[in-house]
Amino acid sequence: MFITTFSVIFTLKNLDKIKMIRRKTSMKVPPAIKFTARNLEKISPKLALRFGMALFYKPIKFPRPRREEDIYESAVKSFFQHKGRNIRSYEWKRSEKKVLLVHGWSGRGTQMNKIIEEFLEKNISVYSFDAPAHGDSEGKNTHMFEFADSIKEMEKIFGNFDLIIGHSMGGVATLNAINRGVKVPKVALIGTPNLIKNVISDFCMNLNFSDKMILHIVDYIENRYNESVYSGSSEYLGNIIDIPILVIHDEDDVDVQYSEALGIENKVIKSELFTTKGLGHRLVLANDKVVEKLIDFSEL
Repeated sequence: MFITTFSVIFTLKNLDKIKMIRRKTSMKVPPAIKFTARNLEKISPKLALRFGMALFYKPIKFPRPRREEDIYESAVKSFFQHKGRNIRSYEWKRSEKKVLLVHGWSGRGTQMNKIIEEFLEKNISVYSFDAPAHGDSEGKNTHMFEFADSIKEMEKIFGNFDLIIGHSMGGVATLNAINRGVKVPKVALIGTPNLIKNVISDFCMNLNFSDKMILHIVDYIENRYNESVYSGSSEYLGNIIDIPILVIHDEDDVDVQYSEALGIENKVIKSELFTTKGLGHRLVLANDKVVEKLIDFSEL
């Protein structure tokens, strides 16, 4: 069995029609995509890189669950522009105390609805957004730096925040945004990767790519953005920005391994680790003890 050039081009042009299989704790890659990736690498590493990067930059837009509908409807919603695309922003104004929430890859601005509700009960204003190619925002492809750009735009529109809470890749984007000029006195990271190279490694493993493809993707990203992947990693940026960082991570997170949190704690001087167990990558966002810890950390 072999892969024709036609089948590869067809797959690249029809990524919108590819449905990922969602489990309780992670997203599984369909066997057909893994088969294509692995065999394409054997035939043409260059085409395999193109195929892989098309997937790497493409989030999945999941429908908003019913549990988020009330908080969605209660927000003041608007759009701002990023590279010609409408990006959805959310505002729940209560006071001059302000918290910004940054969702992760394939997430939504209302995903941390439990956290939103509890901060609002404390008379603290909450802001969020759907990153490019997520939720109500326009686009089909995006990357971490566009998340960071959106954070900067939110600051420009709504003013400085007292705390930014980032989940998963949203945490890495938050650190990058701060390094690029966003002003905030403290940050909370939930289920956030430490090293970008580990994100790439996990991505390649899920597609059945070889270790060589990890190096190809790293080279591609470093050449495209003219900086090393390590310079965008949490442990590197955490010390540069020099503000208190709360690191929240579940021991049973299979999407972002707990070792990533330990790496941040070990390398970032002003970090504090708060560990949970049995919640995984997403349920941690709705845990009472996690929300309580976030409110205490905010000191608002």
